[in-house]
Amino acid sequence: MRKKVNVILIIICIMGLLISIKDVIKWLNESQKTIKMTNVLQDLIKTNDIDTNIDFKQLKEINPDTKGWLKVDKTNIDYPFVGTSDNEFYLSRSFDKSINDAGWVFLDYRNDINNLSRNTILYAHGRLDGTMFGSLRKVLNYFDEYQITIETENEILYFEIFSTYKIPTTNDYIKVNFNSDDDFINWANMIKNRSKYDYKVSITKDDKILTLSTCYDEKNKIVVHSKLIKKESK
Repeated sequence: MRKKVNVILIIICIMGLLISIKDVIKWLNESQKTIKMTNVLQDLIKTNDIDTNIDFKQLKEINPDTKGWLKVDKTNIDYPFVGTSDNEFYLSRSFDKSINDAGWVFLDYRNDINNLSRNTILYAHGRLDGTMFGSLRKVLNYFDEYQITIETENEILYFEIFSTYKIPTTNDYIKVNFNSDDDFINWANMIKNRSKYDYKVSITKDDKILTLSTCYDEKNKIVVHSKLIKKESK
């Protein structure tokens, strides 16, 4: 009887190991596909000594859901972002809409990047290889001056970080609609007071906030809030 139990346990362990190996191979394949897609998209940026021009026409030929391009200085975040009618589709789709659990960077369906809400939200998976929002851990772990830039077809937006933190999964920081100026300020103070660092940045009722949200692990999120400080027409 004991031998039979031992055999069963060995079989279970082997099956568990095989499943784990399969999951690792799948994760690595997804990462390779993400890196390959990123390299293709980077080729659509034409850089010279003066500025950088993003070819949105070509991006939209690949994916009509393209909304803009996000860059966070001193991180790996340098991607086009997309948007659709829900917050689920791009959790398991790459930029070209192919199946990929690495997902892509996407805009909250309640937001319009061309008409900023008081809180505009971008999501992506926090990949351990540093792709997507994986490198937001740098912003959380090291105090520095990070500039966030969003480029759309018509303008370039510059944001200044004022709050970074890790928090058990909640939805109070992804609020988009506010009942009043006081409601907005109270909310802004809440997310500012959560910050791991004091960026010494004030928030007023007229500010436009950009929120970046990703997973730290299965139970926690990394959140970065910034405010619009400059806007340039193209």
